[in-house]
Amino acid sequence: MSLRHGTDMAAIEALSKLSLTEGRSDPAGSADASSLLDALPVGVAVFALSNTGKPCCRTVNEQLRHWISRPSETLVGLPFEGFPLFESAPIIGEQLAGMLAGKKMPGGRINFSSASAAGDRHFSAEVRPFTDVEGRKALVCVRDRAPELYAETHLRATMLMDSLTGLPNRLALTERLDELMAAGETRPAIIIVNIDRFNRINESLGATVGDEFLIALARRLSGCIRSNDCVARLAADEFAILIGRLGPESDGADVIDRIHERLREPFALSGGEVYVTATIGLAVMNDRVADAEDLLHQADYALRTAKQEGGTVETYLPRDHSREIGLFHLEAELRRAIERDELMLAFQPLVNLETGRIEGAEALSRWFCEEQGVVLPADFIPMAEETGLIVPLGRAALRHACERLAYWRRAIPAAHDLQVAVNVSSVQFRRDDLVATVVEALALADLPGDALKIELTESAIVSEPERVRQVFHQLKELGCTIAMDDFGTGYSSLSYLQSFPIDVLKIDQSFVRGMLDSEDSQNIIDAILSLARSLDMRTIAEGVETELQMRSLKAAGCHAGQGFYFARPLFEEDFIAKLGELA
Repeated sequence: MSLRHGTDMAAIEALSKLSLTEGRSDPAGSADASSLLDALPVGVAVFALSNTGKPCCRTVNEQLRHWISRPSETLVGLPFEGFPLFESAPIIGEQLAGMLAGKKMPGGRINFSSASAAGDRHFSAEVRPFTDVEGRKALVCVRDRAPELYAETHLRATMLMDSLTGLPNRLALTERLDELMAAGETRPAIIIVNIDRFNRINESLGATVGDEFLIALARRLSGCIRSNDCVARLAADEFAILIGRLGPESDGADVIDRIHERLREPFALSGGEVYVTATIGLAVMNDRVADAEDLLHQADYALRTAKQEGGTVETYLPRDHSREIGLFHLEAELRRAIERDELMLAFQPLVNLETGRIEGAEALSRWFCEEQGVVLPADFIPMAEETGLIVPLGRAALRHACERLAYWRRAIPAAHDLQVAVNVSSVQFRRDDLVATVVEALALADLPGDALKIELTESAIVSEPERVRQVFHQLKELGCTIAMDDFGTGYSSLSYLQSFPIDVLKIDQSFVRGMLDSEDSQNIIDAILSLARSLDMRTIAEGVETELQMRSLKAAGCHAGQGFYFARPLFEEDFIAKLGELA
């Protein structure tokens, strides 16, 4: 209810306390009541039961007489059934009869229309009972809905229009497309046009010239379509064209050709002439489209495909999207699994090659999805990195690894000095406060810093050397061990190894796998081991699969190894059993 309406009703409540009696020239029977009635900006009629037991008009105010265009003496005394204006709203009469009979009736606003020579007029009414010295009466308050409907229409028009170009926006385009699809008589298509390197216009000529360009572009695109088509602006430099009726042999190429032809002409802007090109995605109505958003999504997918492949135009093919849909659902499932803390850890033993004992474990995330079963890390880790989910996933892995290690150290004698290693993604390293995360995980588990080993890939270390150096020194102050993972596959220089507080080099499994068959792989391993000795670093060989590999690495001076020869990644119960075997 509006503030104005609330004020009106408050006045009417006050009015009901005055005596409203039947009369001729002054139906209110009171100068105060009459003046108050006529001052109200709403229409008011007072009804009471007649001798026949039907609602009968006792009084009307000036506003209601104006809407009805009849003098008061012709209205006072009329039964509700013959009262003008309310012909299309019999529910008002039902409420009046009930309230005047002393029944408890549902209140609320009643919308209705009334025909006049100038066209339909729209009103709303509320019925209120009250009692005065003459007995029970009921008051009908009528409001003109024209301002309200105008505001709604204006607001809707604003919601459906792009304020800069005056074109329909995405919502308006979607509604228009839904209407065409519901009719089922046409074969609609969507073309999405994205301006290449639009940001250069804003950066070079300023945002004002950028807006000027978008307005000019909107006019040009509108000149490329037929009367039953529609151009809409979806985003900053992204426009859509709805082709309302595509012929059975047409594929939309003629419209796309017109767009490219018009874009070859320079745009004369206040900042000078500007030449642009565009990338275009096209989707034509097909049996995989359920609603307007589906067709828009397909056109957007075709646009992104064109950009990725360096083309200018791409048409959506239904087979293109199946993998994208699968990944979309998998991402949603992964997000829910992380929120519910449903991912598990597996632990791969890290074995001292000299003693044969387990000296640590690498914690690895594992995911069993209810819908898809076991999801391989190679499938969900890259997705987590791309979407940023790797941050909460990495935090959870670090926290749980520390919790389990703390329990083992307390409960299992063979795990008293065990160390756990946790891989940190380069994405998590950039986006997260790693030091704070480590401090929290250690504190929650009541573990010393030297119980934790942080592993980061070589390529991640060299991407932001100054920040990495700072974080590494802070981790060292906590007592943590720092390992460079997959060493030999990246682009690090010896200066990084000298200046970074790195404790361990992990030899990539690609070199270990080929060490017995490839002289180059063996030479690389020897070089890494020699370098580690010179810098007083420990070495760990990844991917050890045979006894011969293990013996060769041990003989060459490698300190530790992990791989299928010792054990696959194990869930906690199996890891504890393996710990007992190799104790």
